Amino acid sequence: MNINVLFEEREEILDLEFGQVLTGTSDYRNLTNKPTINSIVLEGALSAEDLGLGRVYYDTTANWNLNPGLISEKGAVYIYSDHEFVEDEGGNRTPVAGLRIGDGNSYLIDLPFVNSATVAIIVHHVANQTIHVSRAEKEFWDNKVSAYQDPQDPEALVLSKTHYELNGEIRSKE
Repeated sequence: MNINVLFEEREEILDLEFGQVLTGTSDYRNLTNKPTINSIVLEGALSAEDLGLGRVYYDTTANWNLNPGLISEKGAVYIYSDHEFVEDEGGNRTPVAGLRIGDGNSYLIDLPFVNSATVAIIVHHVANQTIHVSRAEKEFWDNKVSAYQDPQDPEALVLSKTHYELNGEIRSKE
C-alpha cells in the first residue's frame, strides 16, 4: 500500500510503503488505555466527587459566617464570592473571591484563606522546570530521532539520532 505525504512548505510528495495501516476510531467509548484520575476511567460526565476529589462550595462571606460551627470537609474548596473588594478610580467596587481549603478537622471559619503568598509559592513551584522533569528525561527527549530530506537525494527521507535540518542546512547534534 502506498501513502502519499505532502510536505506543504516544499510542495513535494514522498511515497512511503507500509505493510499495514491501522485505522482509528472517532468514538471515545471504543478506545483502550483511557486516562484515569484516582484509578477512575475518564468516561462520561463525571463530577469532581465521582473522581474522589473534593467538592467545591460557593457562597457569600455573610452566608458562610452564618454557620460558625461548620467543620470543613477534607480537600473541599470553599469559595467566598465577596471576600475582598477592589475599588477603581470612580469608586466602583468589584468583589474578589477568596478560597479556603478544608482539612476535615477545622471549623471552616477558622481556616486561613489562600492568599497572595500561597499563590506565589504555587506559581514558583509550577515554574520550576528542574523538579518537574529530570535532566535524564530532558536528555532522552533531546536524543529523539529527527527527520529531514537528504539534500543530495530529494527522494530520500533521512531519520537520524545525530543530525537534523535547520534552514536547509544539515547540522550535527553533537
